[in-house]
Amino acid sequence: ATPLFLVAFRNYVIKTGKIFLIEEYRKLFSKILDFYEKNKNEEGFIKSEKYSTWMDTLEREGYCLEVQAFWYFGLKCLSELLEIINDEKYKKAEEYAKTLKRNIVKKFKKDDYFVDVLGKEEITLNQIFLPLMNVIPLTKRFVVYIEKEFETDFGLSTLPIKSKEYDPEEYHKGATWSHLLALFSYLQFKTGRVEKGLKSLEKIYNKINYFVLSSIPEVWNSYNGSILVKKPHGIEESAFFQLWGASSVIKAIDEGIL
Repeated sequence: ATPLFLVAFRNYVIKTGKIFLIEEYRKLFSKILDFYEKNKNEEGFIKSEKYSTWMDTLEREGYCLEVQAFWYFGLKCLSELLEIINDEKYKKAEEYAKTLKRNIVKKFKKDDYFVDVLGKEEITLNQIFLPLMNVIPLTKRFVVYIEKEFETDFGLSTLPIKSKEYDPEEYHKGATWSHLLALFSYLQFKTGRVEKGLKSLEKIYNKINYFVLSSIPEVWNSYNGSILVKKPHGIEESAFFQLWGASSVIKAIDEGIL
């Protein structure tokens, strides 16, 4: 949440022009930079404990891919904000961001894809956060690769369909998340794959009104579209309405198509 706050703050300042807010939050920005310095390893990576990433039902411990991507872009945003108010710490934030970006590509990349957790072989859909957070350039080749490995008739699996761990109704091991599918449609639009992007949005549209009028559910089965998903304590219905899923659709349309 901390690096994503920096991204949101920077976007808010750009949209509103309220530069005076940067000075008001200067102490908080310093705290964030101190926090990063204290918790990063020598390569700039931030470690996550079990059940502490957005995949919060998994014992996903270590240096996780999307967490590093969030910190890279968060540090870039922090550097921009501090430079505006002539705070010399912007140079430090910029240097940290450069180091982190270089090491993400160097350490996580394997052939044409990126591993999900450093030191492990598993790959996941979290790779899409790399171009979204400007860690790697967005290419058509990358988007086609994701389509080939993760796309289903009903969505976009969190794990590759060929993975031994893949289960289309498992919460974080194969189900489709509305926010990831919407964000991927944004990448499809940005690489000129308009028809594919529209198809991705159509898969989300098919879920609108499933529970509640004009609502987009959190997650569903990647194989048959059912909103019953497996969690550690059993099978339950997906959340009726998911804010990040809805907001990602808006991003895909406003920034991707339009």
